[in-house]
Amino acid sequence: PALVDFTTAMALRSRAFWLVTIAGLTAAFAGAPLTIFQNIRMGDLGYTAMEAAAFFTMRLAFSYVGRVGVMVTGDWLSAKVSPRFIVFVGYAMETVGMTFFALGTATWYFYAWAALDGMGLGIIVPGLASLMGSYFGRSSFGFIYGLRIGLSAIGAAIAPTFVGWLSDVRKGDWLAPFMVIVVGYGLSAVIYIFCTPPKEQTREQVR
Repeated sequence: PALVDFTTAMALRSRAFWLVTIAGLTAAFAGAPLTIFQNIRMGDLGYTAMEAAAFFTMRLAFSYVGRVGVMVTGDWLSAKVSPRFIVFVGYAMETVGMTFFALGTATWYFYAWAALDGMGLGIIVPGLASLMGSYFGRSSFGFIYGLRIGLSAIGAAIAPTFVGWLSDVRKGDWLAPFMVIVVGYGLSAVIYIFCTPPKEQTREQVR
């Protein structure tokens, strides 16, 4: 059966839209401080700025492994599982990867972070686009998706100040600030477990 094409008003009245948005907010709360403070955290452990940048670049490279993997297996995956579980796996990988980063005391921790966090990010990008399309249809997809991104960006605006303040309070100890990031990704993963399709799409699937 054809998908129900949601209007923006329909999306705003749906539980699914707000769960996806809250998950995006917690993920943005995690992702923004990582971008800003990753170099400082690794610098405190004795890594040069170039070495820290190399690890961040490695993370981005691994994200393409995740993206290509989902794109290549997309048709098979969508026939087997709901896209919310694909997104859940991505955030779960980011959560585990960031745990390695937060606890990191040796180089292998940061290799594990780059691989897991990077592939998780790569899985989320196409997985989330698939979820939004299958939940809300196509006619207002761009506006609904953009609205979700705009609301989620509140987390990215708040997080760097909070994480930086927490580091200052703890006299430069980065463990607690980066565990906050771990919690942010973990909450996003948990939310997607409960982010079932809107009732209109569920009814359409039953027909």
